[in-house]
Amino acid sequence: MKNERLTIGFAGLVDFRSFIGQEIISGINCAAKDFSLNIINFISIIRFSIAEDIESYNRFKKKLKYLNKNNIDGLISLT
Repeated sequence: MKNERLTIGFAGLVDFRSFIGQEIISGINCAAKDFSLNIINFISIIRFSIAEDIESYNRFKKKLKYLNKNNIDGLISLT
């Protein structure tokens, strides 16, 4: 039996050090709770260093293979 709750994926590159980044994540989590949704975060952090950003981006790309119709019912994308 399929889970009755919808599962939404959240993919994006977010700067958690910024106020707006924290507000976006908080808003998504509050909405998921209000609407009884499951959220799977596929986020990556912006580090502001070329070497770190390349490494972070490569890890982010590996996670994207899990964003498919078998795992999620919808997607929120933020870049």
